[in-house]
Amino acid sequence: MQQTIDIVDNLRKENYKGIVVLDAPLLFECGLQNYADENWVVTADMEVRIQRIINRDGLNREDIIDRINNQMSDSQKIAMADFIIDNSGDLQNLYCQIDKLTERITDEE
Repeated sequence: MQQTIDIVDNLRKENYKGIVVLDAPLLFECGLQNYADENWVVTADMEVRIQRIINRDGLNREDIIDRINNQMSDSQKIAMADFIIDNSGDLQNLYCQIDKLTERITDEE
């Protein structure tokens, strides 16, 4: 985590103008939200999440639910987020949402 903070701090000192993405599943739990100009939360319907994890990692449903329940809730993350991305659909839908958010940022510059 400290390495990530150092990189972000150095980019700011160098007046970097590009976009930096921190892909951090535990962003809020680690306090990394304080190093970002915007915080985006990616969420999906619970059943979609469970099925994707089963397919990706081969874990059983009970273990997945236990892990999810030990994390900060979606409602807490959403309350702290600047933007919410719904990843319940397909990749095209996900990319469309991300494109719109990044276009907004580049249009502001």
